[in-house]
Amino acid sequence: TDPPYFDDVPYSELSDFYYVWLKRALSDVRDGRLAPRFLAEAFFRRVGSGWREVRTQWEEFARREISVNLGRLGLPPRDKARAVEWFERRLGAALRRAAGLLVDGGVLATYYNHTSVDAWASLIRAGWELAGLRVSAAVPVVTEAGTRVTARGKVRLDTSIVVVWRRRGDLGRCDAHVVSEEALREARLFAERLVEAGVASYDLLFAALGRALSVYTGCSEIVGPEGRWGSRRLVEEAYRAAARAVAEALSGVGGAVVASGAGRFYMLSRLLFAEAGDIRLDGSAVGLLQIGLGVSRDEMQDLRVLGRPVKGVYPLLYPRSAARGELRRLLERRGLVEDPGKAVVRSSVDALHLLYYAAASGRAAEALETLRARAPGHTEEALVMARTLCRLLPSNDPEKMLACRVAQAGGALDKWLARR
Repeated sequence: TDPPYFDDVPYSELSDFYYVWLKRALSDVRDGRLAPRFLAEAFFRRVGSGWREVRTQWEEFARREISVNLGRLGLPPRDKARAVEWFERRLGAALRRAAGLLVDGGVLATYYNHTSVDAWASLIRAGWELAGLRVSAAVPVVTEAGTRVTARGKVRLDTSIVVVWRRRGDLGRCDAHVVSEEALREARLFAERLVEAGVASYDLLFAALGRALSVYTGCSEIVGPEGRWGSRRLVEEAYRAAARAVAEALSGVGGAVVASGAGRFYMLSRLLFAEAGDIRLDGSAVGLLQIGLGVSRDEMQDLRVLGRPVKGVYPLLYPRSAARGELRRLLERRGLVEDPGKAVVRSSVDALHLLYYAAASGRAAEALETLRARAPGHTEEALVMARTLCRLLPSNDPEKMLACRVAQAGGALDKWLARR
């Protein structure tokens, strides 16, 4: 199946352009009017012994489309929950019908291209809870053009996640703690393989998410101390497993990892959105990282990892240039002074940016010694981040050069290369 896509694309409206021409191509003309020829039921409605032309899909078929569209359902904006419930019931019925047609061992594949937690929760509810299916695999496949008009000015997902479902059967009840540990392990192993293959983009997070979902939906139900999980809780926990797995995979297999919320937020934003140029995170991307990393947007703003939003879009504060003057302006914007001996280091991101400024002046080793004495934990994590960013950022990214200088000063790059 491809779509449905929750609330992403109004297919009935968009495809009406083609519908009116297909209707003419596949119909006859009698007495100056269109008459049925091929696929009459798609273009005409039977009225008594005759046929009445369907002018547009919007008028005849739109309300049958499985999507979240309040306008079609005649609902006000405050009633989106009703539209979502309608979507889930309709999609669940469709998937249940498809599941009934599968032979033993047969599979159903759904394409999904969405960044919203709500959209994924609805897909899982329809497939897992209502249709009795389980995710047996999820594979990212590039299906979208990176230059497409609909991707401009927002976080884009250039792949569709091909979710492979099988009939769930009676797999029994799972303990929430046990299945969560397994989901994290599987997601991390999968993410590590993808990073080794050179994948370091927004799609990496969704690949790990698919692997975590495959573990969770293998259970007929999941029960924790607080009771039975619903689909929303399942998806949120899968996001957390995926985000942690990706952060650990990016940091480097078998080595030290970035553990703090601020460090992971910064590193994932830089690496997963590296191709975006001027990185500005929309509400969906920030929400995804908040859930996945267990941090709050307000906290990231208080730490000045994120800047003030403009029209709902949050700028990530990071170096756009390796020039000393530009780095000083970045430190000032983030509330830091350029002297590492005086700055209040609140996070590993602070330590990293102070080291960048020192590296631009040829004083990385000296600054590293000072920061290690004042904020050892943040400084050591900054070195892990520098090594990771040096290794994985695109070659034309100004931060890559700075990160490599800092990693070299700390010996982190040499140690990582020796382990390899």
